[in-house]
Amino acid sequence: TTEIYTLSLHDALPISLNSQDISKRYGSLEALHRVNLFWERGKITSILGPSGSGKTTLGEVFVGLVRPDEGKILAGGEDITSWRPDRRRISLLPQEWELFPHLTALENVSFGLWASGVAKNARDERARSLLFTVGLADREQSFPQELSGGQQQRVALARALAAPSPFVVLDEPFSSVDQDTRGLLRELLMAESRQGRGILL
Repeated sequence: TTEIYTLSLHDALPISLNSQDISKRYGSLEALHRVNLFWERGKITSILGPSGSGKTTLGEVFVGLVRPDEGKILAGGEDITSWRPDRRRISLLPQEWELFPHLTALENVSFGLWASGVAKNARDERARSLLFTVGLADREQSFPQELSGGQQQRVALARALAAPSPFVVLDEPFSSVDQDTRGLLRELLMAESRQGRGILL
């Protein structure tokens, strides 16, 4: 864990992201209207609102999956609005989790580390540590279809946190887990923020 974070969360990376007058429309529906949000590393930022109020869209704009109609996304003052998602290095836990069905839980969690070129021993160690933390150490060789909905969500959360990215967007990360597990996951997110991560809920 220490080795991976030393590589990924060093001082040269931006310490903040912010949206500047972000607007997005889907036909006649205005999902976002001139949204300004300042998001720092080392802190957990929460967005609250009813279903359909644009929370998911804003997260996807930050990640780079949705291009805004107006406004900018800034990383430490640099305009990254036109950057591809892979260049932004912002992890995402989507609402639908989107686990790879042909990969085990361990392989799903370590996927982002593999894509970033982390050595196998280091990525397996990080993935196993996260699976243990979310209470799934005994399911690392299970495929998604062999897991319950709550277990799949925990694997998806571990995958988002495993990737060596300084910022993480978590879209409703506790929706399918019980109250005791929510407490455990909140502690995990607080520990990640203390490591220097910026977390957007």
